Amino acid sequence: MNTHLDSRPALPAFNPDHHMWNNNGTWWCHFTVHRDDYTAERVRVSLRTRNRQVARRRRDLLIAAVPRIAMRLPHTPSRHAPVGATLPFMDPRTISPA
Repeated sequence: MNTHLDSRPALPAFNPDHHMWNNNGTWWCHFTVHRDDYTAERVRVSLRTRNRQVARRRRDLLIAAVPRIAMRLPHTPSRHAPVGATLPFMDPRTISPA
């Protein structure tokens, strides 16, 4: 199964926080995975940090791993079905901040 990210090109220079938002002090990453069967999964993952620089590094590592992660995401038949807020195989706590 081939999958791709909706914004696979390099992150725009004009917005270094692209794919990120701050929810009450904690940074989150969001992106959409498009699948071969013409379905799409919106993925939201907590970056589990309050530090913007750490969040950017974790976001970059997460997006670089999207093709591998997408293969493991469960296919949810309903757009209202929950998409995992955390991905156990890409736990941001294990990513070094440096």
